[in-house]
Amino acid sequence: MDPVNKIDPNGNETIASELAAMGIDQENEKIQTPTGIRAYQKATKMAVCNMGRLTFTTVLASAGGHHVWPKFMGGPELQYLAELTPGVHKVLHKLIYLIAKNEPLLAELSALGGANGSEEAWNKVMSTKAGRETVLRVLRQATGIIDRWCGFVPPATLTNELEVMLK
Repeated sequence: MDPVNKIDPNGNETIASELAAMGIDQENEKIQTPTGIRAYQKATKMAVCNMGRLTFTTVLASAGGHHVWPKFMGGPELQYLAELTPGVHKVLHKLIYLIAKNEPLLAELSALGGANGSEEAWNKVMSTKAGRETVLRVLRQATGIIDRWCGFVPPATLTNELEVMLK
């Protein structure tokens, strides 16, 4: 991400505009709803968030859903995968990217899973206690934002599933 212009070099979209399109205010994590379009945004949110219901695959898998703990960030190969809509999945990854870029231990990883952000580079970060704690803090923050915004209710939340994996 170009921090001066806040532009995603791959898609020429700003992170803020992507989050705003989904109704997420990255500064205070609240839904921004102008009075005239509140009903439209609520309907859109419910559709994008699958009516506030989150389901996971019933068997451990490596493909077919979202890895709550991404494999390239040190997550296990086999996980119960979250069944997210493409819109929520895209925003979750952008949130992870945005939050990670503000963490000094992760700032050098210029892309999540890309150049300088390879699985090998993430494994090196995860090999230290401070690195692991930082990665997990980023994941908890990003999943928490999505859980709250979509209205996912425990125990079926991204954050809860992450905590189950960490036990």
